[in-house]
Amino acid sequence: VQWSIPLGGAYEIEIPLDFSVDDDFPIKISMEGPDDDGNVPTLCISWSFTLAFGFDEEGGFFLQTYPDSRVSEMSVQAVLEVPDRTIDADLFFLAANLTGLDFMVGAGMFVDISKASALRLLGDEKPNRQYGRLTAADLDKIVEVKDLFEITAVAGTALDLGDV
Repeated sequence: VQWSIPLGGAYEIEIPLDFSVDDDFPIKISMEGPDDDGNVPTLCISWSFTLAFGFDEEGGFFLQTYPDSRVSEMSVQAVLEVPDRTIDADLFFLAANLTGLDFMVGAGMFVDISKASALRLLGDEKPNRQYGRLTAADLDKIVEVKDLFEITAVAGTALDLGDV
């Protein structure tokens, strides 16, 4: 018997991002844009956690990991999308004006629970009914608890300069 319980959520926050740097600063910069028709800068934060566990006669209670899955057991992601902005900047005699600027910035952290790594089975475990199942007996064999978790992080950005 096995249960898989996916948990998670997503939150969107609209952020007005119009600003201007004061005249006392050597560089003058301002950013503004329309905040209508879906053009409001938006921060989206999402999280997920998949709890999978079960019981079988052979191994007893177990936690199910997903060694061949492209989906992590735990994740947190954030994306800031800023559409249709105008940036004006001046530095001494240099001036720049960007209109119709769209950019997106995102980052994520992903945690995978790895039975093979924790038990140092790297490449030795053959797919069978116990594949990916972490039993109470397996927990006693873990040398370092930190090896049970594989943590990765990723970040990126996309920029559309619009009219330069």
